[in-house]
Amino acid sequence: MPLRDHFRTTSGTKRSWTGLHGQWPAVIIQMLREHLPPGFVAEPRVYLGSTIEIDLGTFAQDDFHDSSFPDDDYGGGTATATETATAVWTPTLSVDAERPDDDEVEVRIYDESAGMTLVAAIEIVSPANKDRPDSRERFADKCAALIKKGVAVSLVDVVTSKHFNLYDATLKRLGHADPTMSVAPPAIYAASCRWGP
Repeated sequence: MPLRDHFRTTSGTKRSWTGLHGQWPAVIIQMLREHLPPGFVAEPRVYLGSTIEIDLGTFAQDDFHDSSFPDDDYGGGTATATETATAVWTPTLSVDAERPDDDEVEVRIYDESAGMTLVAAIEIVSPANKDRPDSRERFADKCAALIKKGVAVSLVDVVTSKHFNLYDATLKRLGHADPTMSVAPPAIYAASCRWGP
């Protein structure tokens, strides 16, 4: 697929990032199936912004009896709990924290023969990865950490509305620079990095 400004059509109308790039990981995975060697699998990882989900159950009723399971001679009996659930649980520590609104749109490639070891990642840059200095730092830190662990990382950046080169930022965290890069890094790019001897 050619790299171009995917956010503007020939008619001049703008497109949303989520609408345009939401399907990329699935399409990449379909294409990779034909090229990955046996024992390697690709999986999508998509997280768009901060979505809060509560996973906590509170049981206010101590006596529970399900009439669909009548007491009979089939081994049923009475269970006694030594502690009962309370209606309110008090945390031992409570802190105010903000979850970063960073987007994660990536394809991860695992080696099944090595116990699903992560061996490669394709990172698709979103506007949220480039809009604030701390977002750019977290993205570059994540990519650099993956590379240091021996994971091959490919960065695909077609976000032209925010001018910042995350490939260059990732290389700086690794203590390197790309000698082929111009003084003004390109706005649209695809680059692959892996740790070598």
